[in-house]
Amino acid sequence: MVSHNAVMPSVSLTPGLRLRTEVGVALHELEQGGEAVLHVVRDNLRGALAYTAAIGETSMVARGAEAVRLAAGRLEAGLVGPACVALTEALSCLSPALPPVPREPAFGRSVVG
Repeated sequence: MVSHNAVMPSVSLTPGLRLRTEVGVALHELEQGGEAVLHVVRDNLRGALAYTAAIGETSMVARGAEAVRLAAGRLEAGLVGPACVALTEALSCLSPALPPVPREPAFGRSVVG
């Protein structure tokens, strides 16, 4: 039994996680090809944009969201190549930056500061 006074760990998700996931899925599905997939991908992207707006994350991922909107419009027009370019840009905007990896000096070299 958990006490109501117990401290629960906080969980912090990266803003735009659902949108980023859907962009990755869209790129994969568009790579597979097929005319029927365009409508499904476009609808899924719009759903992910709606979800992002509903939970209040759009302003936190504005550049990525705008690139996804652009991609959805291009898919509407049947422009798969330009849509993929916009989705790739969105993925870049929505992916969290990785911290720099600390580097050790090479063996046998002195570190000059």
